[in-house]
Amino acid sequence: MALDDSALSGLLELLRHTDAGQVMRELLRFGLQALVDAEADAHVGAARYERSAARTTQRNGSRERTVSTTAGD
Repeated sequence: MALDDSALSGLLELLRHTDAGQVMRELLRFGLQALVDAEADAHVGAARYERSAARTTQRNGSRERTVSTTAGD
């Protein structure tokens, strides 16, 4: 998954203006979201907004979720 310019700029701005804990939380959030998206792509048989003959089902939107760990939310 490649970053577009606005996402990359946002991450660079985050690195400049936050503490190390916040940076790690954001990197973890980004990594987990990439895993969820990859799993959904594999299950559906096509990437988000992709039209494909191999597509087996459709996505039905998404919602925000908070992952709670011993290190925090």
